[in-house]
Amino acid sequence: MATVKVVGMGPGAPGFLTAAAREAVAAAEVLVGSPRYLADLAASGQEVFPLTRDLDGAVSFIRRRVAAGRRVAVLASGDPGLFGILDFLRRHFAAEELTVIPGVSAVQAAFARLALPWHDAVVVSAHGRDHREALAAVLNSPKVAVFTDPPPAPAELARELLAAGAAPREIYLLGDLSYPEEGVHRYSLDELAADPPCPHRQVLLVFLPPAAEARLWPYRTGGIPDDLFQRGAVPMTKAQVRVLALAALRLGEGQVVWDVGAGTGSVGVEAALVCPGSRVYAVEVREEAMALIEANKRRFGAANLYPVRGAAPAALAGLPRPDRVFVGGSGGALASIVEHVAEVLPAGGRVVVSAVTLETVGEAFRLLRERFGAVEAVQTAAAVCRPTAAGHLWQAHNPVCLLGAEKGR
Repeated sequence: MATVKVVGMGPGAPGFLTAAAREAVAAAEVLVGSPRYLADLAASGQEVFPLTRDLDGAVSFIRRRVAAGRRVAVLASGDPGLFGILDFLRRHFAAEELTVIPGVSAVQAAFARLALPWHDAVVVSAHGRDHREALAAVLNSPKVAVFTDPPPAPAELARELLAAGAAPREIYLLGDLSYPEEGVHRYSLDELAADPPCPHRQVLLVFLPPAAEARLWPYRTGGIPDDLFQRGAVPMTKAQVRVLALAALRLGEGQVVWDVGAGTGSVGVEAALVCPGSRVYAVEVREEAMALIEANKRRFGAANLYPVRGAAPAALAGLPRPDRVFVGGSGGALASIVEHVAEVLPAGGRVVVSAVTLETVGEAFRLLRERFGAVEAVQTAAAVCRPTAAGHLWQAHNPVCLLGAEKGR
């Protein structure tokens, strides 16, 4: 069966093409790619199809040419599999219909330009998408490569990092890699946020300097000590309970998480740090609690935590559909909150309710059983060692019950 060859073109200049890529381009009867690639590489007699935003039209064109028995090569920038066109093509073609020829990615070229290894780097894209994943990666990793849109996107990303409380970073913006006009520019976050002139074909390398202040909680496990949070007089879910709550939620990357009745935001902060690629919405009605959520978001660099002011369930109506919901406080509206959550959770979605009083435990168990069927419940009664004048004693916390349910189970 004839296959479509997906050819990695490297960072741009023809000198970065591999021998296998040159051979595939030369053997093709039809070339599909950017106008610049077609102008540089198309030979006499080769049919060309310029890639535009109409990718569905390109798929139809490729299928017609393959059906006619013609040899088709798709010219992909960088490496096709690294935030490239391969992801799109795999949604329309089976693996056996494609032959992929890898190329030198812009990330490889950028690190090579600085003579730096990149096996320990996190690679993300803010190209054509919001910056949440890139923000979370930079805040949680010491070495990050970011594909960005043209200016002013790099400056916008820098300003968002500063607003999220990012520690000082060393940033290299590498543009027009492999071309004669190639440039390497070094910035601090403040300098990049000022929107300096930038090239249009670029990649950002962001480093946390070794001498920079360590993150307040640099770990990927839960259980942040209570005294690291800003608390005030607002009730807070204790560290030992948070660990069990996060386990009961069964968090994963890419989820939407609701923290309802968020208080100080402690559960939301931990969820955001454990899964930096997820979006966590901390819903709270009290003004003093909202200030604490904002302060703790900045304190821990939880860029993917989004405070939402309002009373549930009304404040939940405009939020993205959740995959996980933690109800830490209900303000007397537990029945309507559970009703709303049961409606919007997808199959496999999970909800966990924290209850302290016997009345709330009974109500939560009944509501979850009525709407979800099976209910999981665990009671924890932790005691923490505290120093006293005579030695050390156990200080008991109030027992807390966590009740969980899964939709469709």
